[in-house]
Amino acid sequence: MSNAVIFEDVQFMHEGKVILSGINATVESGEIFFVLGPNGSGKTILAKIAAGLLTPTGGKISLMGTSAHVSTRRFELGVRKQIGFIPQTGGLISNRTVFENLSLKAMFFEYQTDQETLRKIIQPFAEKFEIDQYYDTFPNFLSPGIQKRVMIVRAMITHTPILIIDSLSQDLDQLQALRTLALLKEVQQSNKFTLILFSSFLEPELEISNRFAVLNNGKLETIATTKEELYKDKWIVEIAKAGKSLGRESGMLDTRTIYRKDFEAKMEQQKKGD
Repeated sequence: MSNAVIFEDVQFMHEGKVILSGINATVESGEIFFVLGPNGSGKTILAKIAAGLLTPTGGKISLMGTSAHVSTRRFELGVRKQIGFIPQTGGLISNRTVFENLSLKAMFFEYQTDQETLRKIIQPFAEKFEIDQYYDTFPNFLSPGIQKRVMIVRAMITHTPILIIDSLSQDLDQLQALRTLALLKEVQQSNKFTLILFSSFLEPELEISNRFAVLNNGKLETIATTKEELYKDKWIVEIAKAGKSLGRESGMLDTRTIYRKDFEAKMEQQKKGD
């Protein structure tokens, strides 16, 4: 399996303060890689570095086999087309409708201006994420969950091989988060792109991920391939202890049953529709 992103001793400093230090990790093509950690641990900075939006102050990062230190305009455009990035907050142009927000991405990367052609590019993803009914709506009139879905569709319409999402479930209620993740996993499995998720919360991103990493105090403390390995991380152990103080038997909030029922119900509904 080829590698989508490689971090080699990545460091990042801002105004003399160390934000990230000694980040070494490889994200394989086609996997769902979940980076979690407490607030202030450097997740958003790492997400932006992975997306090619920030340059590390030390070490290096490779995207799809190419060093991200190459600073030519041609390379920058190539990277932007290969990577979809959904920020923690914002991301949509407030004075443009949903369809216009989506069209601008297709126009920029696919060099299309014909409205009928643009609609053909956008429509399959918009239908999948159930946002086509909001084409004429401005972002400020959408719920946070719908806004997230619009950003996901915008990132996907150019068939990017890497999608990076910072805090997907932030501002979403649990049902919205689970349904959005179920759709995202379905599309990811069909299109085989690499998905990198960043969050301060263990759930619900945990349920769709292949591998996990814990970022704490600017360092990757754990990279795990199983939940059993992940649950040994000291920050995760602290979460479990706090959970037990609330009366949870294991200390962990397990949403697997809810997620699977929601996902299976969605799949069954689609089969009936076909």
